[in-house]
Amino acid sequence: MRLFLFSVYFLNIVAVSGQSIVRGKVVDVEGRPLIGVNILEKGTLNGTYSDGSGRFELMLSGEDRSLIFSFVGYQSRELTAASLGDDPIVLVEGQTKLQEVEVEGEQVLEDARLVQEVDARSAGLLPSAFGEFSQVLATLPGVSTNNELASTYSVRGGNFEENLVYVDNIPIYRPFLANSGRQEGLSFVNSDLIRNISFYAGGWAPRY
Repeated sequence: MRLFLFSVYFLNIVAVSGQSIVRGKVVDVEGRPLIGVNILEKGTLNGTYSDGSGRFELMLSGEDRSLIFSFVGYQSRELTAASLGDDPIVLVEGQTKLQEVEVEGEQVLEDARLVQEVDARSAGLLPSAFGEFSQVLATLPGVSTNNELASTYSVRGGNFEENLVYVDNIPIYRPFLANSGRQEGLSFVNSDLIRNISFYAGGWAPRY
């Protein structure tokens, strides 16, 4: 019994009860072991993987069977069990050419995911010193204010002077009276005169 086991250790193919066991090692062209190579007996679901040293062992259903060696990024090889010798199985790196893909689409200037519609009348419902509209903006994501008595606000960490304001597609220069003693708590927005308000916290349309 010990002699039989000793012989099995040195043979790549050993017959066991009409079946055969095949052993080997898988490496790349530089001789480095490949870990996780898929070894499959052709025409069956019988297979295994190479271990951390690139070695594998697989029991086949017959002696004259073909094995398929496949690994991501390498060319697959098909070898018969009888052709396996003492030399390791070498896999060569391969390239896969993908088919051409054509992507079509339309660019929308006003992206509904980037713009937020604001109800100006909600300014009168917020608890604030003046019932001022800028307090409504402070409740939106990305907007903050440091003083509830002022109409200035910051968007995503920017300065209040960096905010761009349009009224009927006309840019407004210095829309906020930010100087002390000049009604800095009030903005120029009159909630009773506004039909609709669109707010961008970022990613505004190209025409701006």
